Amino acid sequence: MFRKLLLVCLLFATVISSYGQVGNIMASYGIGGMQSIKVPGEYKFDYNSLKSFSVGYDFCRWNAAQVIELSYTKANLNEYERDEDGIILLSPEAIEKQISEYSAYVLYGKLFRNGRRIGFPLYTGVGFDYISGAPFNHLFLSATARINMKFYLLRNLGLVVGINAKAGMSSYSYPDPKDHSEDAVDQIKFMFHYAIYPQVGLIFSIH
Repeated sequence: MFRKLLLVCLLFATVISSYGQVGNIMASYGIGGMQSIKVPGEYKFDYNSLKSFSVGYDFCRWNAAQVIELSYTKANLNEYERDEDGIILLSPEAIEKQISEYSAYVLYGKLFRNGRRIGFPLYTGVGFDYISGAPFNHLFLSATARINMKFYLLRNLGLVVGINAKAGMSSYSYPDPKDHSEDAVDQIKFMFHYAIYPQVGLIFSIH
């Protein structure tokens, strides 16, 4: 009888035990996926073979979470297309085969099955992406959406897998080809970038 009671208590403790605490440090790695940078009316650049590393702090309270995250990404040029009516003409030598991206984001999330061994957080957020690699050296204002699955191996250690998608906008300027006067004002136009890639990482609960 005592053994059965002990077994029931252990099972009950396993069911109600809370995996993950208020504060979590997350480190994740993403590989694959794709990224596009579009300059409307001029060019569209497609990149693949993304490799992304990110670290963040996840503050959880009840079923809500806030995340501060920094990341670094590399991507290889796959192909590019130029609009026939475009004004900007780039030589192949002026286009690098790889870009680097430095990002900082603040995300807000909704936690499903919080405190259980398996959870499903959904995040949205805003931040900045600085993309470097000719012809780009631009800062993008971006938004992101992410769906994850957390699986805790131990009470304070878990795995996370998910899909990350983001989109951003930046601006650029160039001389007006129709105005050759000394008082000519550069034209300002916008460019956009889109990316989606899988991620896998670890979670360490510290509180």
